[in-house]
Amino acid sequence: MNENMDLRDTECQLNSCLFFSLSKVSRALKKEADNRFAVTGLSPSHAFILYIVCLKQRIHQKEVGDYLMLTPSTVTRFVEKLESKKLVRKEVEGKNVYLCATPQGEALKAHVMEAWNNLNRAINSTLSDEEKKLYIELNNKILTHFD
Repeated sequence: MNENMDLRDTECQLNSCLFFSLSKVSRALKKEADNRFAVTGLSPSHAFILYIVCLKQRIHQKEVGDYLMLTPSTVTRFVEKLESKKLVRKEVEGKNVYLCATPQGEALKAHVMEAWNNLNRAINSTLSDEEKKLYIELNNKILTHFD
């Protein structure tokens, strides 16, 4: 790397790098999501898992990971935390592990949805409907390429 390069030149190069730009957006959205979901007592990832389990009523643990693109070990770690909070319970059938929401988990679902809706409103207010559609299409195109 050229030691005489001005930091502004580096910043310009970074801002034109798709990976850097997407990572920057991801970090900013993660911070906003953490703030919005704090009222639930859960991280956004834990809240999304709880939401999916509540929605499906009974779901294979692997399927949750597939929905959220999480590794099995990560799903296990998140589920263990939700179990310790008495929000989900496991049903084991042979080698299959199914997740079900507890009454406490079902009761928290409305707060999760409220946090999610608040987050979506904050994000959606920054883009037009056309821009949102295009952004999602482009993200999906990138994801399918690396899937």
